[in-house]
Amino acid sequence: MTITQIISIARRKILESTEEIFSNGTLLLYANMRKDEVAKRYLAKRLVKPTTLSFTNGVATRPTDWNGHYYSSSSQNPNQGYEYKLVSLADFQNGTQPYMITESEGNILVFPQTVGTVYTWYYKKL
Repeated sequence: MTITQIISIARRKILESTEEIFSNGTLLLYANMRKDEVAKRYLAKRLVKPTTLSFTNGVATRPTDWNGHYYSSSSQNPNQGYEYKLVSLADFQNGTQPYMITESEGNILVFPQTVGTVYTWYYKKL
């Protein structure tokens, strides 16, 4: 898709709900900021990548092509075993779930901290 096509589509979509005039630069900025969200919505299955996270004292390094959490489990098969819910750092610190993970400074934290391995599916970067 060309830049001109992106601007045209964005302008038509915006004008459905407002009469404001947006510059091409503004539309491109919004399009670039949202490309990952759009890709997740429309290319979801093709962007999801499995990985095995190995934790030491409840901490694992996030993969380099990580673009967001999709699903985590204690089993290699989705919907089997315990599901590790992705929670905010505050909820993680408050212990709101029995099995949970969170992201912090390029790392992934797991609770309980004694867990050694979590099977995770994540969105990869475009």
